[in-house]
Amino acid sequence: MKIVKHLPIVPLLLLLTYCSSPTQNVAKTKEDLQEAETEMSQIQQDSVDDYNSFVNEARLEIDENDKAIAKLKDRSAKTKRGIDAQTQQRIAELEQKNTDMRNKMSNLKSTTEEEWNSFKREFKYDLHELGKAMLFYWL
Repeated sequence: MKIVKHLPIVPLLLLLTYCSSPTQNVAKTKEDLQEAETEMSQIQQDSVDDYNSFVNEARLEIDENDKAIAKLKDRSAKTKRGIDAQTQQRIAELEQKNTDMRNKMSNLKSTTEEEWNSFKREFKYDLHELGKAMLFYWL
């Protein structure tokens, strides 16, 4: 019977125990804010790393394209008939496309994540198409 008498006090004690004071709320809020700032800092660093990695890879590919175009010019010049007007035009087009790709990278501005992902997808596609076009001229 004693247990039953004290039963209503148990929820009150639990309520008082689990209710936090304003000081505890402030401390918890500060802790949550610190965690959010740390997470945001990591997200920003990941974004910077993604950008730098993409730019470095793209520049390497563009530089490789420059070398391939130079080899194509050299190979064409060494043929018996030399470089004809049509081949010169094709090489000039490849050089212009490669220059356009380099300029596209240089003119890249800060964007939203969605715009960045769209840019990367389109840029990779264009770079791939340029590579295919150069391969076509080698054959």
